[in-house]
Amino acid sequence: MEAQRIASVGSWERDIATNEIWGSEEFHRIMDVPPLVCPRERSRKGSFSRIPAHQLDATQAMVGKAMATCGEFDLEHSLVLEDGDVRYMHVRGYVLPGPTGEPATVIGTVHDITDRCLAERRNNLLANILESSLNEIYILNTDTFRIEFANKCALTNLGYSLEELEAQRIWDINPVYDQETVRRHVAPPAQGCTGQSFDRKPAQTQGRFRISGRSQGADPQGPRPGPVSGDRE
Repeated sequence: MEAQRIASVGSWERDIATNEIWGSEEFHRIMDVPPLVCPRERSRKGSFSRIPAHQLDATQAMVGKAMATCGEFDLEHSLVLEDGDVRYMHVRGYVLPGPTGEPATVIGTVHDITDRCLAERRNNLLANILESSLNEIYILNTDTFRIEFANKCALTNLGYSLEELEAQRIWDINPVYDQETVRRHVAPPAQGCTGQSFDRKPAQTQGRFRISGRSQGADPQGPRPGPVSGDRE
């Protein structure tokens, strides 16, 4: 049971004839159902009644198909708790037939993937912000100084495709950015210090072009890829 707690995975079993569910301690925690609740009431609280309407039909269809064929199911859905909080679940299971060959028991696991889903949402939001920015934004690998990402504005202004940029370093694109200067200004953020910026005048523009690097923290195993953004002013 300790392994289930660490992995945030609970196990459960449902008697199809009585619609009763028995679950592990971690199952009760994830599903927010007190262990002392009777098995039949547990079934009502822990099944389809708390799945949002827009996910309910697809969830019921997948489980229903498994029950009809004594097969397996593997799905993700959200769960609305009684206090209004939302958790995200990865549910897997299979259906066992009884003596007559009819579906009799459902055995499954539920994995709380809330943290992963929220992290994916934040990453997607950040990616959308970077991509839609009117500033040129680049992400450099701080080991090789090769460009790993450039947003739409940067690609449009430079006239490169992302595949073309990935084979180059920032000083390959514009010789104004000499290696020594770039390395000097990227090194502190890569080591966990606050971001720094510097200004240069590219030959092809009348304004200034600022690139800056920032790292979230030092890594004991060495520097990791860090973002570099360029703003035409």
